[in-house]
Amino acid sequence: MAKKIWTIKNKREAKLLGKKLKPFDFAKYTSAQINELIKEMNASMQAADGVGLSANQIGLDIQVFVARWDGKLYAVFNPKILKASKEKEVLEEGCLSIPKVYGEVPRSAKVT
Repeated sequence: MAKKIWTIKNKREAKLLGKKLKPFDFAKYTSAQINELIKEMNASMQAADGVGLSANQIGLDIQVFVARWDGKLYAVFNPKILKASKEKEVLEEGCLSIPKVYGEVPRSAKVT
């Protein structure tokens, strides 16, 4: 079931959207609960017509995001950037938590 997307327009929601999230503790969840979390996040992202969604965007204080790329769904837990290329790409981006605002954002062309 899709959850409401939190936005910066709501002060309580904006507080969670702007804070460093807690690491996801796999020991606290069963495989079924993790799969349900991924399904719920994907449903919320798709209902909002997004391509990526972080757990805090549906009110969860955990380091998890889902993204759809080339027709595949990815779920990433406790992400860390280990290496980023100096080469940049500029693409237009938006954020489901900042509705109807888009801008060109420079990002590293490759990230590990």
